[in-house]
Amino acid sequence: MIKLSEAFKAFTKIITACLKGKLFKLNFAITYRCNLHCNMCNIWKCYVEKPWMVEEELKMEELHQIFKGFGKFVWISLTGGEPFLRDDLVDIVHSVKDNCRVKMLNITTNGFNSKLIEDRVRDIAEARVPLTFINVSLDGPAQIHDYMRGVKGAYNNAIKTLGMLRMFSDEHSNLSIGFEYTITSFNAGYLKLLIDELTKAELSWLLENLTINLYHEGNLYKNLDLNSKQQVANNRFKFKALKDIDDGLDLIHVRSPLELISRKYLKCAQKYVLDEPVSLRCTALRNSLFLDPYGAVYPCIILGHKIGNLRNYNYDVYELLKSENALKVKYEIKNCNRCWTPCEAYPSILTHLSSLIKACE
Repeated sequence: MIKLSEAFKAFTKIITACLKGKLFKLNFAITYRCNLHCNMCNIWKCYVEKPWMVEEELKMEELHQIFKGFGKFVWISLTGGEPFLRDDLVDIVHSVKDNCRVKMLNITTNGFNSKLIEDRVRDIAEARVPLTFINVSLDGPAQIHDYMRGVKGAYNNAIKTLGMLRMFSDEHSNLSIGFEYTITSFNAGYLKLLIDELTKAELSWLLENLTINLYHEGNLYKNLDLNSKQQVANNRFKFKALKDIDDGLDLIHVRSPLELISRKYLKCAQKYVLDEPVSLRCTALRNSLFLDPYGAVYPCIILGHKIGNLRNYNYDVYELLKSENALKVKYEIKNCNRCWTPCEAYPSILTHLSSLIKACE
């Protein structure tokens, strides 16, 4: 169980960074390798179509330089692809801890390769990042989840992985295990059935760490051929998505800053689904940014506005952010309200809270 004191420490450091206008979060896709064939994401096609590109991913010695350049940092989220397919994942975590001294680390996994994940999470927990979150994707009951993930047995493997990870979370106070449910037109309205299935499997403890995500098309997902706006405009989808959000809200009892943020996210998600203004300024490129596996920096996981490549800036992110193109992109996205994905929404919520604190000073 995550220590509440560590959550408050991380929260305080994030608020301080917000008030000073500093970067505090990095979303980093460490690889585009993936072992599932999800129908709402095309990342898995990247190395099917261009297998040689895997050799272009950032090497460990390059990552050391990048993390050293960040200096003290608060929050890093590692994603993919399937991040556990990267052989040096544990080394990446240790580099993040040693060079950035991060307080929060998120890793999202599809949970398919249980043995591989088990071996690596054990070592990741030993790195002792104060708040380490491993989230396994679960998008509905078995049949729905397998359909969405494109591989039979994906659900059973994810459940097996979650059961195994619980043992590690019992042994390590810095480790929190949860699951992530992405609402799409394929599974909207199925969250309650998933909750019932998890309860039957004696996995109800997972409900304390639930992340609900709204499907988007975007740069990270390589799915710009899909149309989330058309999906959200469908009244039947809206009704089912709002039901999922309500079911999610019923599970969240605010006892920590993290739960406060989760609840605020879902409240705003209701507005997003109803096509109402969320009215929270996005922090992309001011307090957070996205790094792809090849060193390219973007404002966020959604927009395809490439700022530049760290390989061309001696791996110095702050030098890149001074570039003319970075300033141009920052101006272009100043009032962006295109998405409500947790990767970008959570930092926005935190920035909003910091603004309220500043106004009270």
